[in-house]
Order: sequence, then C-alpha cells, then structure tokens
Amino acid sequence: MHVDPKVARGAGFERPILHGMATVGFAAHAVLRTLLGCETQRLKAMRARFTSPAIPGDTLRTELWVDGSVVSLRTTAVERGVVVLDNARVDVN
Repeated sequence: MHVDPKVARGAGFERPILHGMATVGFAAHAVLRTLLGCETQRLKAMRARFTSPAIPGDTLRTELWVDGSVVSLRTTAVERGVVVLDNARVDVN
C-alpha cells in the first residue's frame, strides 16, 4: 500500500500512502532541526496520533509548541489541508 496502487486500493486508499514511520520521521526532524540544533541525543521520546494518511509528494508542515521539556506538535499536508499527525508530544532535554 506504500508503493503499489493496486494494493493501496485494496486497503481502501485511492493511491499509495506515505509510510507512517516516514511521516513521524519528518515531524521528528522538524523538532531536531528547529529546536535542538540537530542534537539527536536531546530527543528522549515521541508519540503521535495518526489522523489521516500522508501521500508521497505532500508538503508536510509541522507546527511546534514548547513548554519546558515538552514539545507539542501537529503535522499538516499543506496542499490538501489535512492534519496527518495530531496530539503529538516530544520529550526533550
């Protein structure tokens, strides 16, 4: 379902979707690059709720809110106006 259109349709999607770990990886990268100076050891834990599949080629925008050592975030597929990750949290130090 991530590569083959036929398999994606069989799983209920119109076309192949981006793998969930890739979607989370984009969000984690946003935290690392924007807030942590790419110091990977500072990212301690991450959890997120998948709310809609991302599609290969989507522009993903991650919004971040910082409260001490907790970063809250959501990721949106910009062109489609769809939130793909929500209620996400990253613990940092």
